[in-house]
Amino acid sequence: MLAATDLRVGTTASLVRALTETVGSAVQLPNGYDDDGWRNSQEALANVRNDGVIRIGYAGGSLTHQKDLVVAAPAVARVLRENPDVRLVLFRGFVDHLEFPELAERLEQIEWRDRVPLDLLPMEYARFSINIAPLELDNPFCDAKSALKFHEAALVNVPTIASPTTPFVESIEDGVNGILATTEDDWYEALTALIGDATKRSALAEQARQDVMWRFGPLRRSLLAPQVIAAAESRSRQAYEELFAATDTTYPRFKLAEYQVAHEGVWHSPGRTTVLVWATDAAEKIRGTLDSIADQSELEIDLVLVDSNSTDATAHVAKQWIAANERRFGSVTLMRTAGVEPQGYVLNAIFDRSRTPYVVVVGAGSSLSREFIFEMRTTTDLTCAAIVRTSADVGGISEGDDDLEPLAISVEAWAGVGGFNDVVNPLSDLCQRVEDLGLVSRNFATPTE
Repeated sequence: MLAATDLRVGTTASLVRALTETVGSAVQLPNGYDDDGWRNSQEALANVRNDGVIRIGYAGGSLTHQKDLVVAAPAVARVLRENPDVRLVLFRGFVDHLEFPELAERLEQIEWRDRVPLDLLPMEYARFSINIAPLELDNPFCDAKSALKFHEAALVNVPTIASPTTPFVESIEDGVNGILATTEDDWYEALTALIGDATKRSALAEQARQDVMWRFGPLRRSLLAPQVIAAAESRSRQAYEELFAATDTTYPRFKLAEYQVAHEGVWHSPGRTTVLVWATDAAEKIRGTLDSIADQSELEIDLVLVDSNSTDATAHVAKQWIAANERRFGSVTLMRTAGVEPQGYVLNAIFDRSRTPYVVVVGAGSSLSREFIFEMRTTTDLTCAAIVRTSADVGGISEGDDDLEPLAISVEAWAGVGGFNDVVNPLSDLCQRVEDLGLVSRNFATPTE
């Protein structure tokens, strides 16, 4: 049956190689997270509570993974013996600990969790301090498995130690966004290093989340999938493989501005959209802008207000308004900058912490029509647009420029082109790079009242 098709599709390079060698021409379309996976992960981050316990988590899928755990079990048992306060998290029905005498000796340090539906799995990952993904090496089946455990943990800011199968080697840059471990000593050294260094755990996790956001997100797949059909029709893989390589990108950790959080509140689950209001000396008009956002028909909105170098009462007015209206939103954040940080790096900080897949940037002088966010969100849902503009020209954020035309930007696209740069107009610069990558940009009519 496979031989009769024009093109075969595999989710990993190992599968593609096997298909090509045994059946015929094949291309790779990677597994990853979807919109629900993103939302569930953000909700898990909002609800998880840090009790100070360091947990090594193993989210094995079934008892068939017993041989995989053999790879890491001796090292895990060793670090448990040396660190009595550390816990190993296992799932009932997925691991038979009696097959691992070294773990059976540490029963008081094992936390057993019940199986959960897929939509609750991010909450389990979020409880981990360290995620482990051991796999049997030199096993073609294991080498063909996607690096889902890396993706899933990264979305909830948890670092991963994994066996160096082909998919994990392709996903993890050792020591940068995760750790690869082959021998028992490798596993022991990696676990020991991360148990003793919270800063290192955070650095690996933050880089992993940034990388996964684009490489394994739905927006990149929406760019690749139509070209799979084109490759099948043309019977040529060249164009597709060039696109795959061009979009298979990672970047060093983006530069994030330092800022002061003047107020922060999380009230509801994240939706699809964060509205970012950029304000400088806007005390006289910002209340009207915020009222138009609160009056949106779209219920699920996060709100971020940036008070950038204001010398008037902008912050005071904003705080008063937030106190009266914040529970209408999923979350509300008031950030203050001193004006010395590049605007692009301030935007990076906001996008990096976004709970939603899109951020709509508006100026403090805007007055949005009641259906604006709903219509803009519908446009992104129907077209997979990375950018939705309200004007052919993307305005800049400058001192006193509070009438910025609203602009929606995909957080995945932001990650896919390397974030915002320190340039005169970081919004326009990023939009151009997104379009150069081949992602969809849409113009949007009648945005404001």
